[in-house]
Amino acid sequence: DAAEILETYIDVYEQTRADEDKTKMLNFATGFIRNHNFNWSYNEYNDDIMWACIAFARISDLTGNKNYARYAKQNFDTVWQRAWDTKLGGGLYWKVDNKTKNSCVNCPAAIAACLIGKLYNDESYFEIAKKIMDWEIKWMFEPATGRVYDAYPLQGEISKWASTYNQGTFIGACTLLYQHYKEDIYMTHADKAASFAMKSLTADGVLHNGEGNPSSDNGDLPGFKGILTRWLYRYAKEAESLDVLTFLQNNATVAYQNRNKDGVIWTNWVEKTPDDATHNANYRTIGMSTAVALMHNCQQWW
Repeated sequence: DAAEILETYIDVYEQTRADEDKTKMLNFATGFIRNHNFNWSYNEYNDDIMWACIAFARISDLTGNKNYARYAKQNFDTVWQRAWDTKLGGGLYWKVDNKTKNSCVNCPAAIAACLIGKLYNDESYFEIAKKIMDWEIKWMFEPATGRVYDAYPLQGEISKWASTYNQGTFIGACTLLYQHYKEDIYMTHADKAASFAMKSLTADGVLHNGEGNPSSDNGDLPGFKGILTRWLYRYAKEAESLDVLTFLQNNATVAYQNRNKDGVIWTNWVEKTPDDATHNANYRTIGMSTAVALMHNCQQWW
């Protein structure tokens, strides 16, 4: 959760470029390092590490501080070495038990690789990102519908559950690869994935948590929508899509109208935020961060 909340701070500073917001972002990053140190390999979840890699790569890009890039690179390299193999045709394992290869690690890893490749001007990281997404597109994506699958276990069937998390990071990875390689197929895939999310992961045009339940109280799900809005916005800018921007702005309007008396917006944007819902996951920081991410990822870019 901490890496995703940090990304929300990054979203804010990326839009405002205000010194106050930069200080908040860097203070949160310092707290993250204090709690987790510089080597994150103790974490058995490879996707958690990739989220931190993305966050620190973004901070390095915004500030020019190469230390953040170094943290991202060294931890990315650790996961790449321990999580990729040729079983199931390739792909990264979700956890160190090496039982299943999931979109929740492969798409963020492709994003992280692109960001690191840009920071270091190192083509090999773009090649890694392309390799990851070649596997993802082959095994975990429906080109006809835009659905991104969830998990491919070594034993058992592929899980075809679609989430705002996986749709968003798939869109993000494809957008970054298009920006580097200028191959239209990446934007075609991103467009399909975006359309699927906006049509199939919504209730009356407003995003839900990714499993058909607008008020889901399940684990990390309350924080997933912020991930989708972040990468939908970057896709919209690259594609110059006013339809996607309008979708994001409409979601922001609904969410803002349902704030509580303190101005707080929980993750269930279609319902009024209670003034006291502290025992509900929608009211946790990760859930409420989605509205902050949304508000800062629906701005006009021209």
